[in-house]
Amino acid sequence: MVSVSLFFYFPAFFCLCFFCFFFFSFLFFFLFCFVFFCHFYFVFSFYFIIIFLRYAIYCSHK
Repeated sequence: MVSVSLFFYFPAFFCLCFFCFFFFSFLFFFLFCFVFFCHFYFVFSFYFIIIFLRYAIYCSHK
């Protein structure tokens, strides 16, 4: 009886572990990409605003 229950529970346990591993790896990958692209977006927008302000000040003092 114990061997039959182990035979039935082992594939389910293996699938559950595989699903959890896949889900958490996908979640970490998504969070990493989201943070990475948001970081680049904020950095580029920050540099663009600085360049635009310097250009506007340069044009106004010209």
